[in-house]
Amino acid sequence: MDAPARGGYRLVFALSGATLLSAPFAVNEDVQHEYLLDTQPARAYFEFEVTKQVWPLPNQPRPRYPEEMRREMIEGEVLVQFVVDTLGQPEMATFKVLRSPHPELTRAVWTALPAMRFTPAEFDHRKVRQLVQEPFVFCFNDPGLALIHPDTMRGNWGPRIRPAVCTGAGR
Repeated sequence: MDAPARGGYRLVFALSGATLLSAPFAVNEDVQHEYLLDTQPARAYFEFEVTKQVWPLPNQPRPRYPEEMRREMIEGEVLVQFVVDTLGQPEMATFKVLRSPHPELTRAVWTALPAMRFTPAEFDHRKVRQLVQEPFVFCFNDPGLALIHPDTMRGNWGPRIRPAVCTGAGR
């Protein structure tokens, strides 16, 4: 590679099915770097195999509570599995429903997931794909808030969509 000028650079390696980004390096004179590329880009690592796990970025979009489910006060948890790629994006082709009480709740998660972003997993200082299992809990009651009759609509009563359980701060 001929660098146009001295300075900091990163290399992008495009493989079929994956894009890898090198660690930053400085070009001040003739430099030689060696890069180890994962020649099996289709491999997704499990949570216990990586040195840095996938983590959701702050202020993620939330699944919308389906209106009919909201009116009928139907709650439930949707547990999904998907791969987060080396750029921190969910690969929708890997989306799999592990548990869901209702297709409308599943559809709400399916619709919101493509807009979500994550910090990618790392293994040995390389960004790698990671298999993720994420629960989305659709619920109304929050123990931290006083429950108010739904007809009055006073306070913060209303449905919450949580990443895990119906306790604590919600998404």
